[in-house]
Amino acid sequence: MPWVFVDDLAAHLARSEDHGATIVQGITTHGYSSYVALDVEGRSWRFAQARPTQPR
Repeated sequence: MPWVFVDDLAAHLARSEDHGATIVQGITTHGYSSYVALDVEGRSWRFAQARPTQPR
């Protein structure tokens, strides 16, 4: 399962739901926060909260 790290997991999940994504597992936290969604071909993707981005 591919992992995609995002800066704002809750906002990403909301956008995914708004665009009709199939969410198979809502946000869970086990040392990190993530959720799982299916793409249009039925493959699972895990989206996880990235560490806060530090300005350079």
